[in-house]
Amino acid sequence: MAEIYHNKKHFNIAHLAKIAKVLEVDICEFFEGVDEIIKDDD
Repeated sequence: MAEIYHNKKHFNIAHLAKIAKVLEVDICEFFEGVDEIIKDDD
């Protein structure tokens, strides 16, 4: 997942929802595989 900091604004869930809508995908698809990433960080 990307985080941007531009003009003192962070990337947030609203941005993610807009991206999902434009790409015509369910927002949940952005989180597939996150469990594996978290396990790797432990």
